[in-house]
Amino acid sequence: MMIMFILGSSLLAGGANYTKNDRWLADIIAIITAVPILLMYARIAALNRDKDIYDVFFDSVGKTFGTIFTILLFNFSIFISCAVLRNLTEFIQVAFFPLTPKYIVAIMAGLTAYYSIREGIETMARGVSFVVFIIIVILAGTIILSLEEMDFENFLPVFTCPVKNMAREAVTLLSFPYLEPIFFLSITPSLNKKDSPYKTFLTSHFISGALLLLLFLRNLLVLGSELISNLYYPSYITISLIDIAEFVTRIEVVVTINYIFCIVLKISICMLSAAKALRKLTKSDDYKIHLLPVALFTIFYSGVVFEDTLDMFDSLRYTVYLNLIVQVLIIIATYIFTEIKHKRKRA
Repeated sequence: MMIMFILGSSLLAGGANYTKNDRWLADIIAIITAVPILLMYARIAALNRDKDIYDVFFDSVGKTFGTIFTILLFNFSIFISCAVLRNLTEFIQVAFFPLTPKYIVAIMAGLTAYYSIREGIETMARGVSFVVFIIIVILAGTIILSLEEMDFENFLPVFTCPVKNMAREAVTLLSFPYLEPIFFLSITPSLNKKDSPYKTFLTSHFISGALLLLLFLRNLLVLGSELISNLYYPSYITISLIDIAEFVTRIEVVVTINYIFCIVLKISICMLSAAKALRKLTKSDDYKIHLLPVALFTIFYSGVVFEDTLDMFDSLRYTVYLNLIVQVLIIIATYIFTEIKHKRKRA
């Protein structure tokens, strides 16, 4: 499930904001840099198997800072759910139905995500465990089928990107998508107690990271860095070029279906995280009473949070550093105080 979550909206993007040909190196840097933070996520989950992250906030840093941390993660959950939903509506309109109003797609996807999570995370997990294997096979298949279209000269030149641009790209990738599994800390009590959180976080991270890296290299070798930099959805364009003897064509439709599965899953988890934050802030007994209001707000706000596709991609780049406050700084503080509390209990 975490693999599909990380892939999410990155499946059809696969471009480079600052580094062009050297984006693959920024990807590797981001994948490696994310590991220490993911280990903190896993450690927090391992020490609090019966608590979600919002309970951990209050238990570790106290009521005041716990409330602040909860509000910040709630805002982040809402922002990501809205951004991902808007990304889906923009893509559907650009690629398939230019005359269809965005809110139609937003309502359908938003309510599907709500219904999915309303039935329970366990039900969703059972369905995803089957779909994720199919998605990996299809993505690997698109790489193989694109070999005929690849020009390996597009890989050159390498190591020409300024260090500053490389750092910006790596930080962007670190926040979107490699540290987004922070939302899974909100469903820790629902995770299989037999599975190690370390194995879950790291295995999902490296598999999805490897897939995204290979997908970018596929796009680069087929389209070239200049064309990629002018496209919002280079992966979709790359896949649409697949044509094997006029028999294997229109693969992009199949990949788009997989993309929608990943997007709905991602929106569902973010909605769940936001609903659990409201449960904690309002001292409610059940987070499910907050799911519908969160879903309706996500649907509405996704339509107004960005002006257009260009504004959406620009805003996501500019909010990276604010997001890292939640994904890194808050987690480091929570991790430290959780470890201190754990050692005191053992003493």
